[in-house]
Amino acid sequence: MVRRHREEGATVVEMALALPLLLLVILGVVEFGRVIAIENELESASRDAARYATSAGGTPAHFIDCDGIRNAARQRLTLSTLANSDIDITYDDGTGAALVDTMGNVIDCQGGTAPYEDVIASEVRITVTVRSTISGITPVIGNFIGTPTLSSVDTRTVFRGPL
Repeated sequence: MVRRHREEGATVVEMALALPLLLLVILGVVEFGRVIAIENELESASRDAARYATSAGGTPAHFIDCDGIRNAARQRLTLSTLANSDIDITYDDGTGAALVDTMGNVIDCQGGTAPYEDVIASEVRITVTVRSTISGITPVIGNFIGTPTLSSVDTRTVFRGPL
């Protein structure tokens, strides 16, 4: 009589060892994909906000409509939400130097001097920076990646009047 070794127990042990590793890899791929998707959203948000700011028309003019610029950024988001402090809107004179009024106050939408139409000349650049801090959706991968801050910057030039 030949004895057959039972291998069912060995299969269960192998699966018990391999399953956690397989789940870790799958969750890592999901987290990585989510981070890439949020990065793409932020890039679209900053681009759309800058495009809104430099588009013609509107009352007030789009390039001084801070709330409208922020709302244009928020419309692109589905995976994250942004507070006003996550969207920076700054102006420069085309050389990189911050735009200032006659009193020397920096003009921006962050609590400096609010932009007004008379001080924004043609060929002033507007820069929109969008930031979002993300956290992992799974504890294991979340602890591994921490809470990185992703950001995207888009700069466009304001052209006033006919080209």
